Amino acid sequence: MRDEVRDLVVERILDGSYPAGTRLKELALAAECNVSQAPVREALRDLEALGLVESERYRGTRVRATDHVQMREAYELRALLEERSAQLAVPCAPDTLASLKHELARMRRGLARRDYKLHAEAAAQFHRLLIVASHNSTFLRAWDSLHWEVRSRIAGQQLRARGVDLQSLLEGHSEVVELLEQGDGLRAGSTLRRLVERVMLAIDPSDNPSDGPNGRVSEAPCDDRPAAKLAGALATRGRVPKSPAPLPRARAIKTPAHKR
Repeated sequence: MRDEVRDLVVERILDGSYPAGTRLKELALAAECNVSQAPVREALRDLEALGLVESERYRGTRVRATDHVQMREAYELRALLEERSAQLAVPCAPDTLASLKHELARMRRGLARRDYKLHAEAAAQFHRLLIVASHNSTFLRAWDSLHWEVRSRIAGQQLRARGVDLQSLLEGHSEVVELLEQGDGLRAGSTLRRLVERVMLAIDPSDNPSDGPNGRVSEAPCDDRPAAKLAGALATRGRVPKSPAPLPRARAIKTPAHKR
């Protein structure tokens, strides 16, 4: 029941029924959803963790304006997690590839029908499948803790409002699947990272005002050192490639005594 209450509030925030500053009353929501106050309270706590609402003592819970800083930080972490997950997912199991293609088809149907809720749900599931394919439980816990099934809908609304070409983003996802099929985890990871960064810059263009309305990002190679540091810190398990063995030290050449 908590998820149903949460989804109802999110829907109303997205469609403008609950603009910033709207007070959310637990009793009214509980009566409308025909539940006790407990799941309503839990749903509001989830939404507060997402930055969608804020609670003040003796003043209740209110809808807050979008926190672009928090959203950007979440996407920065997501870019690192997904890039490394694509690398660890190779060789990709046939079942995983089939599931990715299924979600890709759902994303296409959502765009074709302008069913943006379906598109967002399929996109979130597509990316979660990649995290699961890494076989790293710490990555998955970190990814799930950010509630991307909700954040994806918020980001999708902002992308449409800014005129971002969602079809080109969809084709980027198709490229990721093709690269995974080819066993190229490095390129699949870097492609994923660029996709996530493109969304991040589009929903918060203040960091890079030179970007156009489509939120394009440079195709130049990115610095992989932060990703390597995060992977080293979080990869408590998973198929992390071994570093190459160090080269043997060169032996000193001794000169015979009679030639000194």
